[in-house]
Amino acid sequence: MSAAREDAQVEYALVLGSNLRPARHLRFALRRILDGREVLACAGPLRTRDAGGGRFLNAALRVRTREDAGMLRAALHAIEDATGRVRGSEQVSLDIDIVASREADGAMLLHKPGDLERGYVRTLLARIGFE
Repeated sequence: MSAAREDAQVEYALVLGSNLRPARHLRFALRRILDGREVLACAGPLRTRDAGGGRFLNAALRVRTREDAGMLRAALHAIEDATGRVRGSEQVSLDIDIVASREADGAMLLHKPGDLERGYVRTLLARIGFE
């Protein structure tokens, strides 16, 4: 995706997940994501299991911002890191993925198309109106 123009806002579909104090970490993420961004829709929490049977709490947000995908991804990684996230660990304090974006002209871009293979991701995206 090209960098968002200074006057253009982009909508992003974010999927959040946690299996370590999940309610606390999802609330924390929402508060931090609200800082400088407009939340248009929220779905969840939804209880899920990973392939190994681990229990997760997942949610989705549709946000609007002037940030391009790289800037937003860096901000989301900082939020994950603030919860003590250790990448590669089975204990996931917080994971926030940009799944898709929609430009002002309606053009949609999938950032993580493989995530759409997961039924809960499709369910959450439908609940936030990002289909």
